[in-house]
Amino acid sequence: NIVLALGHPASFIAAFASLFLNVHFVLCHTQQPRYFEMMTWQAPFKRKFHQFVYKFYIHRATTVISLSKEVTEVLVSQGIKKEKIIPINFGIDFVRIRKQLNEIESKPALSEGVPKILMVGRLAPEKNYIMALEAFAIFLKVYPQAMLSIAGEGPQRGEISSLAHSLRISDNINFLGYVNNIPGLMTKFDLLLHLAGTESYGQIYLEALLSRLPVICSRTGIAIDLSESEEPNIRVVAPLSVQNVSQELLNYFSKSAPLHNNEADLFAHFHKHEDKFVYQEIALNLQALTAKRRQI
Repeated sequence: NIVLALGHPASFIAAFASLFLNVHFVLCHTQQPRYFEMMTWQAPFKRKFHQFVYKFYIHRATTVISLSKEVTEVLVSQGIKKEKIIPINFGIDFVRIRKQLNEIESKPALSEGVPKILMVGRLAPEKNYIMALEAFAIFLKVYPQAMLSIAGEGPQRGEISSLAHSLRISDNINFLGYVNNIPGLMTKFDLLLHLAGTESYGQIYLEALLSRLPVICSRTGIAIDLSESEEPNIRVVAPLSVQNVSQELLNYFSKSAPLHNNEADLFAHFHKHEDKFVYQEIALNLQALTAKRRQI
């Protein structure tokens, strides 16, 4: 009797059901671990309610599948014992990414020979676009022809556009809107900038690295795991601030050539993140849990 739940609503339902049923509730922690405490733009009651629900189901779960070190750190800080946390990655469709990298994409209308920075994600407060634009404005004082392209849509589009106008950097910002082939797009840029406040996993990091695009990012999701394993093409900005982000950008582009991973086949290098490998790991752990329950 094992219930595997993914996502915020499903986890709450499974946790509630486990109060009345003899089940082993396995939580696959796909929810961004710090999202609810960051919901400062929401009504206080709504934020506190979701925080309560989140704490209820992580404590109710008998096993938690953690997708990244950020998730594990938050769980431990909430009093979850390490013994009940199983670290397993998210599971990315490598076949799809290989196909996307081989597809022909039209190049963004950008000048050659100038820094080309890409941001990808929903235009929402938790992604820290405001900080990114303020840091980019400082960066432009040294590289006035640089371009920042933003792929994505969201409720903060108007605010971001207004800030670009007030900072007088609108001509250096390119809003791409929704883009279907992100890995293909990444091959046209020099750097991915990702300053999210929290990530359960952070597929964008793997997509960039598999596209041979270096990353400057916040200390979130698997960026923590990758940086601690000394992955050469990911640089974590900590503590996160406008000044530190702008300085990291300046440091990166002041070098004569970007770093590149020496692995001939990056897909083989990151095989533990591929969906087939991940699904096998989850299946093995569920089998072990089933065998354990039969012994009880």
